[in-house]
Formats: sequence, structure tokens, C-alpha cells
Amino acid sequence: SPLLLRPRTSAAAEAVPLDLQALVERTCSDVAANGPPGNLSFYTRPAYALETADLYYPPWLTGTWEVLSSTRGIIAPLGTGFFGSPGAYERAMATLNDPPLSYRARFSPSAEADGSCICERAFTVASISRAAMGANAVLGVGGPSTGFLLEGVQSADALEVRIRPNGADGRVFRAQLEVIGRTSRRTGDNSFECAELTRQTVFAEPVGTNSPAGQQQPGARPPSRAPPPPLVKEIETVSTYQLQPSGRVLGQQRTLTFLVADSAYTSNTDYDALRRSRAAGRYGVDGRVYDLVYDKAR
Repeated sequence: SPLLLRPRTSAAAEAVPLDLQALVERTCSDVAANGPPGNLSFYTRPAYALETADLYYPPWLTGTWEVLSSTRGIIAPLGTGFFGSPGAYERAMATLNDPPLSYRARFSPSAEADGSCICERAFTVASISRAAMGANAVLGVGGPSTGFLLEGVQSADALEVRIRPNGADGRVFRAQLEVIGRTSRRTGDNSFECAELTRQTVFAEPVGTNSPAGQQQPGARPPSRAPPPPLVKEIETVSTYQLQPSGRVLGQQRTLTFLVADSAYTSNTDYDALRRSRAAGRYGVDGRVYDLVYDKAR
């Protein structure tokens, strides 16, 4: 199962040191230049493993926050031909002028002695999903082995979300998220940076006869009940946080999507996707940068 938890490794000491802020700043610079990146080494697959049991944020992030996330820019490191299906890059660029995404994030005290806090992932992922896909899009959030759980349940390495997005004609999807790499560091009393590499596997559930997508028009051929093969990709999320004197937190975030070689090789093989994933190799194909504003929820 893609949700099996992996054992902790001792790779923290062996991991290549990273300047996460430099990764974000370089991506912002490349986006502003409106062309292909000058140095692909900023877009390579990360080498860090699961360095810690969770991401331990500084104490000043404890609590519930109102978050605004604005897309600063989008980049295709290997060119638009690798970005996704035909038209994917153009569709992504068309969203640049969309209003900021507004959601809630929640951090609770950890069990560590340093006063750190951890993100309540189920709560935060559900909030982001509702903001992005509709207020009623989230049907359930849970851990890897106990079914769909309440949003307060903690699982640092695996999470599953069941969603019915707006505009999907009533279709239901299951997104399984498995963290396969994690690194973080405090860069000052009021600054923090972290990164995680997550494998995302999205399954389309079979179309049901009682859903809008399953309603058959008179005289139409009965629809196929077989769902398509799962969509698998890996996404690195690099985040930086700066505490302001007012108590507001400002941040930046870079996401970089990697194609998973051979994940498209199924009974319904998309040979074009398979060729793209093999050609992309160790480089990301879809990079995005966001500006974040955190204000304490009232």
C-alpha cells in the first residue's frame, strides 16, 4: 500500500545541506525573468530523507491562523512540453490573477521539550482542500489504516483525503499522501524554513448510479464503471516563515512537482506520459511560488 509508514532513518547527518531560502529566492528570480531557468540544479529531486518524526515549528506558530496564499509565479523548468497534458501550462498561467486562496492552518504544542509545535495536518489539509475545491468538497480525512478519521487526528507521514471537487460532475476521488522526505531548520529567533517531499496518489472512485456523473441520459450507452488508473506524482514543498513585530507571520512557499517513472505504465498506459516521466529524470517539471500571510484567527 502506498500509505505504509516508512521507518525513520539516520540520514539526517548524511543529507546534503540545503539553503531552502535560496531555492525559493532563485525560483522567484527565474519566474520574474519569464524564461527557462539558468541553472537546473535548483530544480533537482531533493536528497534528504525523513530526518525527523515530524516538522517541529517554532513556538510562535502555535495556534489557529487565517492564511492568505497568493500565487507569485509559475515556471516549467524543462519547458512547457514536460509541464503536463496539452494545455496544462496555459491553464495554470491563467490562474495567476485569481484572488488569494484563504484557508485556516492550525499548530498544536508538540511533546518536545523545546516548546515547538506541529501542524495539525488533517485539519489544515481539509481547510486548504475546501478553499481550493469547494466548501463541501471534503467528504473525509483520515489516517492510513483506520479509515476516515476526525480532523484532529495526527499522522505525520500519511494522510488520505476523500473529495468531490466542484466542477467534477459529481465524481469522487481519494488522494493518498505519503511523506518520503523531510528537513527543517531554525534560521533565527523569528525565522524558520522547512521542506517535505510527498508522494501523492489520486484514485478516481467508480462512478455511482446515484451521482450526477452516473446519471444516464435516455438512449445513451451505459457508462463504463471501471475507474482510470491512479495518478502518481511527487511534490516537494519548501516553506519559509518570518515572524513580524506585529505578530503577523509572512512566508513564501515553493512547490515543485516530479514525474514518477513508470507510474503511468498500467493496463491503460498513457505512453506519452510514460515518455515524459522517464525523460524528466531527476528534475522537477512544474514549479510554483506563493506568498503567504498568516494572521491569528479570532
